[in-house]
Amino acid sequence: MKKKFLVTLPAIVAVFLAFGISACNSHTHSYNEWTAVNSPTCTQTGTEKRECSCGASEERTIAALGHDFEEHQAQAATCTEAGWNAYQTCTRCDYTTYEELPATGHSFSSAWSHDEDYHWHDAICGHNVTSSYAEHIMQDGTCTVCGYAVYEVQPHEHSYESDVTTRPTCTAAGLSTYTCRICGDSYTEEITALGHDIVQYKGQSPSCLPGWEAYEKCTRCDYSTYKEIPATGEHIILNNDGVEEIFDLDKVYSLTEYSNSIKLFVNQNTDCDAVNYGYFVCRSCGNDIIVLVTTGHDIVQYEGQSPTCIQPGWEAYEECTRCDYSTYKEIPATDKHIILNNDGVEEIFDPDKIYLFTEYSNSIFTFGNTQIEDCLSENIGFILCIYCNSNLLISFTSEHKMENGVCTVCGYPESADA
Repeated sequence: MKKKFLVTLPAIVAVFLAFGISACNSHTHSYNEWTAVNSPTCTQTGTEKRECSCGASEERTIAALGHDFEEHQAQAATCTEAGWNAYQTCTRCDYTTYEELPATGHSFSSAWSHDEDYHWHDAICGHNVTSSYAEHIMQDGTCTVCGYAVYEVQPHEHSYESDVTTRPTCTAAGLSTYTCRICGDSYTEEITALGHDIVQYKGQSPSCLPGWEAYEKCTRCDYSTYKEIPATGEHIILNNDGVEEIFDLDKVYSLTEYSNSIKLFVNQNTDCDAVNYGYFVCRSCGNDIIVLVTTGHDIVQYEGQSPTCIQPGWEAYEECTRCDYSTYKEIPATDKHIILNNDGVEEIFDPDKIYLFTEYSNSIFTFGNTQIEDCLSENIGFILCIYCNSNLLISFTSEHKMENGVCTVCGYPESADA
């Protein structure tokens, strides 16, 4: 009894092993939640992974975050402090468009100020500073630099020098002051407002991001007619012709028409007619959008082939490289042999035709060592089909080939024609 048990034990083990292998082959993966492997940054993609209890795992790419911009207003430079243009910074990284504007330095009047001993230029920027402060250089009672006179100024013709005391803006007039360098007499003139320096900008249709109407903006000041159009929530996809389209959530897209934009997820059914899940990157917001996709046929075009005596031909057709789709249509063989004349042109063989030897000498063969005795008589030979290599029986005649009054083929004398 013990011996019988030992004999049947391997059979029992084999059954359990077979059952275990079958169960393993039918296992369906049950993955846990996605966990980050490499976190994305503003400019670099990341990866995340999930695992099944059986040890299988899969990874996918996490799109780059893109910069989280914070806007900073411009600050005009002053005489003593630097300024900056309007700029952006990212709240997540050190990205910035900051550009410093150097301090302008103090502005001074071109007119001289003076007392009995010194002359100078007063600041017109609102600061209590001066420039070119120096003693008078007197000649004949008048300073040769600033025009200060110790004595009463004699009658003279004014020599005015101009100085912009108030700079004009796009909408406000400025002011110029003219001062006589001899006596200090002065007057002012208005400088016409500059007007806006306009640049035109095209409009942008809204999508998943806001758009804007066509607008104009001044390059010198903050004048702008910019008007935002609220976002519609519609993502933008690009087809293979480079044309932007509004994404349709209910549409099943053909991968052959959108392969430049749409990517399939891994382990998808690649049958040409199967519907799969894929994704594309929205051209407006840059986010990954889930999309229904069919791979569609990958078509290759083939030219037609004419049939021959033994070879069938076919019409021009197309085939798919991924499946068995084909428009191939065969043309039956014609049973008509093809021969070649001395000009290398293909012709359909006519068994009832009497061929001229001199036009087909490259293809016609006589039987054995038979000589052509009479160029004008019918002779029997054979010609080769260039497709099936069949020897085709043929009737032919020749033409005289005269040399020194005698035909070199049949010996016919030229004098016989007289």
